[in-house]
Amino acid sequence: MKRTLLKIVAFFLLLTSSLPFLSTVFFLCGRQIIRNEMKEKLETSLLHTIRINEKDVVWMDEHEIWINEHMFDIHSKRLENGIYTFTGLYDEQETMLVKKYNNTTEKNNEEDQLLTCVFICLQNIFYDEAPGYAGLISKSSHSITFLTPALARPFRDLLTPPPQVCSVS
Repeated sequence: MKRTLLKIVAFFLLLTSSLPFLSTVFFLCGRQIIRNEMKEKLETSLLHTIRINEKDVVWMDEHEIWINEHMFDIHSKRLENGIYTFTGLYDEQETMLVKKYNNTTEKNNEEDQLLTCVFICLQNIFYDEAPGYAGLISKSSHSITFLTPALARPFRDLLTPPPQVCSVS
């Protein structure tokens, strides 16, 4: 009974620790499936033609661009006088996949920043030179800041040069 419980707990911990890797693998596999479907559609569907300034083009890769919050798969392209003319299809499936992935990544980044701040605060609990500081964390809408007067720094503020060897002749 105890051994079975340990195996279940170990499996659960292994699964939760591998979630970032698995989500990336599922994203890449889903993206590849969608790209293959779009290649078939590019050959059989009616294509759209759009014109955009060269400086406004956001390339996702050599066959895809990002236009007006949508992915656009390129069948052909032409550059004349600083204006690109693209022929292809809007890819709604991949647009949804990329937006979902970006939302998930942003949430994970916010959680990682908060976790980093917690660990830094825990590290600074044992900082001897600043007794009595308040290790408060303030989370604003855009960033996480510390409200501590003196945090431990891994590097010195003033760098001193190495000693010079003087040669006497």
